[in-house]
Amino acid sequence: MADDDKIVSLSAERERRDGPDPEHACFGPDGVKWFEFGVDFDDGDSTFSFTIWAKDWEDAERRVELIRTNARVVGQLYMRIPE
Repeated sequence: MADDDKIVSLSAERERRDGPDPEHACFGPDGVKWFEFGVDFDDGDSTFSFTIWAKDWEDAERRVELIRTNARVVGQLYMRIPE
C-alpha cells in the first residue's frame, strides 16, 4: 500500500453522513456519546414538545418513563444566561 493510500472506515463515514448534526450529540465526562431526543405529549387539543439527552433510543424511553413517574416543577424560568 502506498503512503498516500487511505483506509476508510465505512461505518464511521456512514455515521458521519447519516448521524445527527454536532449540536445534537456530545460526549459526557466518561467518554460516552449522548444524543438529543425530542419528546411530545398531548394536553387536550394541544401537543407540547421538549428535548432530553440520552445514550440511545432505549435510554431515552427509560428516561421518559422516569419523567412519567417522578417529574416535578421546580420553578419558573425568567431568563437564560448564555455560556
